[in-house]
Amino acid sequence: MRKAARFLYLNIYAILVLICGIIVALLPLYKVTWWLVIPQAVVCLFCLKQAVQLFSTWGDKMNKYDILMRRNRDDFHPNSFKPFMNAPCGRLLVKAVLHDLGISGRYKELLIFREPLLVRARKSCTVQETKIYINEDII
Repeated sequence: MRKAARFLYLNIYAILVLICGIIVALLPLYKVTWWLVIPQAVVCLFCLKQAVQLFSTWGDKMNKYDILMRRNRDDFHPNSFKPFMNAPCGRLLVKAVLHDLGISGRYKELLIFREPLLVRARKSCTVQETKIYINEDII
């Protein structure tokens, strides 16, 4: 995969969010009422901010791409792909690496690492306890 094609492929979600932000900005909501311009601007700025954040991860994506390429060039190590299988951008990275290695058919083997959406949501919404210790000797 060429570098430009890889950039477009790995940043497809950022491009989609950017397009959504542009579409929201171009909607003529001011013709309905001027009060709709405020939420329109908020949604547009939110989409643009998210798109910029996704585009800014390009360097990190390329570092991980290089690591996965080096790790799997000689032998296929399925566990090296495990951390990337639970995020949409990570799955795109896995597909790009497998395509460039010429083993695209092995992606089906990696789907066992993908957790269902409800399990991922439950794991990310766990209650955590914060403890603050104050050194009383200093006081």
